[in-house]
Amino acid sequence: MSFSLVKAAIFSASMAFLSTVPATADQSNESWNDQVRKEIEEKHYYPRNALAQGIQGQVKVRLTVSTDGRVKGIQIVQSSGNDILDKDAFQLATRLKKLPAAPTAKGDLSIVVPLTYRIADKV
Repeated sequence: MSFSLVKAAIFSASMAFLSTVPATADQSNESWNDQVRKEIEEKHYYPRNALAQGIQGQVKVRLTVSTDGRVKGIQIVQSSGNDILDKDAFQLATRLKKLPAAPTAKGDLSIVVPLTYRIADKV
């Protein structure tokens, strides 16, 4: 079974039972968005095999985060067009143990995080 099929099955299964409340543009959510992005960026690295092959791209990942900071859902909302980068982005999201708690009592929040893989940034 190819990674793409497994990825689609996982995304469908994980997102089928989740209901999310989109983040609003108030100051506390903007601060939370910045904290989450910073935490993810600290764990983001360039896969060696992609770097060696000169593969570049951007993957956009939607994370659903509970009010206590647990990652409850992961979805690739925009593929890079390359399985190596897409798989790395998904694996990065699954390695996130805990993120800053979502600043709302209304339920889960979703955030879309762009993960850019650009060789010029690594040279």
